[in-house]
Amino acid sequence: MSPDILCGGMNPRLPIISESITINLTRINGEEIILNADLIETISQSPDTVIQLSNGKKMMVLESPAEVLEKVIAFRRSLMSGPVTGCHPPSRQDET
Repeated sequence: MSPDILCGGMNPRLPIISESITINLTRINGEEIILNADLIETISQSPDTVIQLSNGKKMMVLESPAEVLEKVIAFRRSLMSGPVTGCHPPSRQDET
């Protein structure tokens, strides 16, 4: 979903949010993956880190739960300071 959709208009100058809704993780077998952080439901460690997704899938990653959480927090912060914050309706000049 692009920020222009979130803002209710079309603005080609704004980048696509989907590029920033992902976090980079490493599967147990060493394969690097890109995960949509919005799908994470729970993170546990037993002893490997297991991520439960909202679609019912589970994945094991090399990163600790704390590292995954740090990446999710960084992702959320990037949204708060990213292009969506620039979506404001144009100001209206006083009509006299």
